[in-house]
Amino acid sequence: MDTGRVFKDSIFAGMCIALGGFASVGLAKPFNGIIFSAGLVMIIFLGLQLFTGNILRAKEGFSWEMLWKFWGLVYLGNFVGCFLSAWIVILSGFNLEATTAIATTKANLPFMEAFWRGIFCNVLVCIAAYLGKSIPAPTAGKILIIMLPVTLFVISGYEHSVADMFYFSAGKTSLFNLIPITIGNIVGGLLVVLCIKNKPQTETVAEKEPAIK
Repeated sequence: MDTGRVFKDSIFAGMCIALGGFASVGLAKPFNGIIFSAGLVMIIFLGLQLFTGNILRAKEGFSWEMLWKFWGLVYLGNFVGCFLSAWIVILSGFNLEATTAIATTKANLPFMEAFWRGIFCNVLVCIAAYLGKSIPAPTAGKILIIMLPVTLFVISGYEHSVADMFYFSAGKTSLFNLIPITIGNIVGGLLVVLCIKNKPQTETVAEKEPAIK
């Protein structure tokens, strides 16, 4: 595993999610979902490493030990990217009242509610990532393919662990609910893996360099 490159790509992926998450704050549904999805679009087109989407790596036949090491590295990089983005936003002097309100609501979710909300979130994110990489389409078509499932999860109120890294950091709230949300995201991603495990996937920029060797 090229840990340096994976970690760098994970940091930038966290920043992409943070940028989309911050820009979507305060917008009416479904516009907040559309704007938020820009983060995943950038990640897929740039071949970056996002923890939630990388749960799909479980279908590639790597050992569980290698997968957990890879997921852990990507998760850490995503957190660093989100944390840095949050502090840049804070230091920029923006009004963070709405962002803090969102973070507080998410941080106060009961453990099991946060877990269940994490499942369908990553079902939809992994579907978006899989379709965005596997369906041959013009650029505009791929953007739309990615945007629709992501918009669906955002307006439904499901929980995305990487986005919540940004919200919790910017809102200066407890990080505890990242635990159930992350577990829910893993479960949701693995459900998608069960559905697509034997389906062929077109090689993309992100697939050309194996994340795990």
